[in-house]
Amino acid sequence: MADRQPKLVEIILAEVWQSKWLLLLFFAVIASAFAVVFLAQSNRLLTAHKEQLMVERENLDVEWRHLNLEEGALGEHSRVEGIARRELDMKRVSRTDEKVIELK
Repeated sequence: MADRQPKLVEIILAEVWQSKWLLLLFFAVIASAFAVVFLAQSNRLLTAHKEQLMVERENLDVEWRHLNLEEGALGEHSRVEGIARRELDMKRVSRTDEKVIELK
């Protein structure tokens, strides 16, 4: 009895081969599915890379703020004046010691 019945797979393949546009649509759907998978994975990778860059940007921003504070503290007038007095024995010139030189 099994020998008299045509095999279902053979019938399906014969029908598909007769209508080639159906075969073309099948391969188009498969290609589209692979494209969706590929683009989804690419999107995940790019999102992860963006997150890493945003964390790095935040760290650099914090470091920049700290460097600005340090620059302000190091350039403060009272600090510079204190170092000049202690290490270089400098002092503010009084009016009597001040000499004005005019160039002609």
